[in-house]
Amino acid sequence: MTTNWQNPRAYWKMALIVLVLILLCLGVYASAQYLQIRAQLQYVDLTTTPPRPADKRILLTSTNSTELLAGIDNCDKLGTLSEDPPDRTIKYRNADLGLEFDVPFNPKWGSEKYKLNPYDEYKDKYSASPYPFNVNIRFGHVECYVVKSIDTFVSMPRAYGLSVEPAKSEEDIIQSDRGIIVKKIIGSVTVLLMKCSGNNFCDEEVIVLSKKYNYIISSIDSRGDAEETYQRFLPILKTMKLTLDNQESSSKNNTNEIISQTYTCGELVTLNQDPPDRFIKYRNADLGLEFDVPFNPSWSNEKYKLKPYDEDKKYPLGALRFGPLICTNEGIIRSYFLIVEPKISKQDIIRLNAPDLVRYTEEKEVENLRVLIIEDCLEERYCEKRVTVLGKKFNYSLKETRADTEGIYQQFLPVLETFKLVE
Repeated sequence: MTTNWQNPRAYWKMALIVLVLILLCLGVYASAQYLQIRAQLQYVDLTTTPPRPADKRILLTSTNSTELLAGIDNCDKLGTLSEDPPDRTIKYRNADLGLEFDVPFNPKWGSEKYKLNPYDEYKDKYSASPYPFNVNIRFGHVECYVVKSIDTFVSMPRAYGLSVEPAKSEEDIIQSDRGIIVKKIIGSVTVLLMKCSGNNFCDEEVIVLSKKYNYIISSIDSRGDAEETYQRFLPILKTMKLTLDNQESSSKNNTNEIISQTYTCGELVTLNQDPPDRFIKYRNADLGLEFDVPFNPSWSNEKYKLKPYDEDKKYPLGALRFGPLICTNEGIIRSYFLIVEPKISKQDIIRLNAPDLVRYTEEKEVENLRVLIIEDCLEERYCEKRVTVLGKKFNYSLKETRADTEGIYQQFLPVLETFKLVE
């Protein structure tokens, strides 16, 4: 019998076949590994997001803007300010305020040099109100304004703001004759729109009512249209939760709007604006002040009987209201207001620049008194003017609550000419 060992040709033939099979197997295995590695590489290339470069822009906040923008006198130097629409929301929560809502945000907001937080929350160091009524929340994009005073500089306020006030009921606000009031209900959250009537001076506001606090929402570019402001904030209002109420109020599960009623300030009251026909002497030794108060008995009407002046005890050093009645967001109040303030220098008054505030000043002399005409602008549409008398111990600021304050110095000149400082 003959074996393969005895037939070398058959042996080598069989060995060659085995070798070819081994090479084929190795080739198939190598091809499979190659395809797997290639597929993995393609998967990484197509789906892995490269790491986002760090945002190296300077963080601009409502509290550091004065310092960061010092020396900049032109908005063009800040680059292009982004006003892109928000592309996300960030949850705001504050247990002390009993408030939650979604804050709209876009990381592009700011400029090529400056970036923003989703929102800035800070205590207003210039406010005399206790916590939490000195808390401000600012959010939205920034806008730029040029301020001209001793120095020219820029101010970059956030577009939107929210502040807190002690709770007033819907009935109390309506009965206080505050502007034109439109009530809306979103879920279980009640919102009041405060609108101006005629040419009277008042703030356009959106007020959210709760049992412990009222939340005041404002927009620097509302252009005097409370309905527009309301529509702008409606997405935020729909996310609001008022967590301090006994039964948590929320607009999340019911977004139907209910307009219940519109109330008009002074609708049933005649507001007489006759000029004064006499002057009444005011003296206060503690405040070191004497002056003649303008008065006309016809300023009284069927609802309000007026005295020549009313002392306002809410202010620590003292305040005085006088003049005819006018309709504002504070209600029907006296047209003129004198407030006694701590003594600070002219330079400190001019340089005092809270977030979102721009200030203009002009100095005059009246009967040996140093008088500053001051204009504070919180928004493009809202500027408050006052005349401040600089004393040795106190400063005395006269304000007019009407919108037409172009001639505020001339308006108060007869009063200023009677001022005597007996400090």
